[in-house]
Amino acid sequence: MSGKGVDNGAILPTDKEELCRRIRQLPDEMTPFVSDFLDRLMDYDNEPLTEDELAQIEAANADISAGCFYTLEEFNRRMDALP
Repeated sequence: MSGKGVDNGAILPTDKEELCRRIRQLPDEMTPFVSDFLDRLMDYDNEPLTEDELAQIEAANADISAGCFYTLEEFNRRMDALP
């Protein structure tokens, strides 16, 4: 990857040295979270999606297109209203 990527206005690191520098700058209490994230990233399943998984994604996309979803705010409001 060349150059710097932009995500929501944040500059993303483009090489391992920059990534390591940014990790070293994190507070020590963040170490377990970063370690857990990296473990999960390393275990990432890179296998192709099954037909069933693809069908589930298509169904979810159709629901979203039809307006069948809750915003985070609506979800939180509904959760707060539960007994």
